[in-house]
Amino acid sequence: MKIATSIVSWLSLWLTYYEVWRATGDWQGGGVEHNVGDVRTA
Repeated sequence: MKIATSIVSWLSLWLTYYEVWRATGDWQGGGVEHNVGDVRTA
């Protein structure tokens, strides 16, 4: 698979999730939730 093919496919899917998020406020794309207050210091 060419890299351009994989990037275009990924970008298309991400943009779909983004547009749904903008319209509904609910992210459907999965992933990890990041909490700003949960920052660990070394």
